Amino acid sequence: MPTDVADAGWPTQFVLIADSKEQRFEFPVWQRSVSLRNTGMNALWLSLDERQTWFHVPSGTSWDDRIVTSHFWYCTQTGKTTFEVVGTKLEIWSGDMSSSR
Repeated sequence: MPTDVADAGWPTQFVLIADSKEQRFEFPVWQRSVSLRNTGMNALWLSLDERQTWFHVPSGTSWDDRIVTSHFWYCTQTGKTTFEVVGTKLEIWSGDMSSSR
């Protein structure tokens, strides 16, 4: 019997530079969890809901959550900052799981 199956997926990693202009980052595929590490010198602002609310990620800290998303918005208040993004791909396929047991 075919069913939709979600795999834990593989991690994807990106290094981005934020400045005071709001920018949108698009993952190549949907992610099931996202982790950010602010490695720069300025605070990072992150939005997951089309810029309605913002999370503050201070310099030298990290942020993570188990969310299913394809993108996010980011910026700084002033200056620039570098940050790393690690997402875990959400892989969904149709198949018969009984044949793999």
